[in-house]
Amino acid sequence: MRNTNRNLLNFPTSLDHLINLVELYISQNNLPKIPDVIYNLINLKRLNVSENDIKDISLSIEMLQKLEILNLSRNELTALPNTICKLSKLRQLYINENMINFDGIPSGIGKLGSLEVFSAACNQLEMIPESLFRCGNLKKLNLSFNQLITLPDTIYLLGDMDILDLRNNP
Repeated sequence: MRNTNRNLLNFPTSLDHLINLVELYISQNNLPKIPDVIYNLINLKRLNVSENDIKDISLSIEMLQKLEILNLSRNELTALPNTICKLSKLRQLYINENMINFDGIPSGIGKLGSLEVFSAACNQLEMIPESLFRCGNLKKLNLSFNQLITLPDTIYLLGDMDILDLRNNP
């Protein structure tokens, strides 16, 4: 359903009948939020809602317990809900090109033990929560094009990291 001029008024409410759906791409639409019906898709593994007008994420995101890849890039987010930290199977989280600052990243993000990719390029980050470096499986960290001036000392905990992108930061 990518680039299909979807908004909350014309979004299919019967989508939750697709109980075996594992991938949903609704990028490049006019959605101000993730439609509530999506939180009923409990078998969803990959969700792409990039390039919409999403301003915040519902606490109901925690319902998507099988979610492995979440792309929230190119929206109008200023914060992620604390409940995102309950997605224990989440391996990749993309929040590029939003308006997220330090306070917008939940302090419990370190609970995402399966997280391998965290990409937060082009935001308003001056610092990054120390707990992010407790994601022991993190292999790729993209913090380019922010306002970072330092990194937490706990970065040493990420011994298996392959890519650390800090380009275009002070």
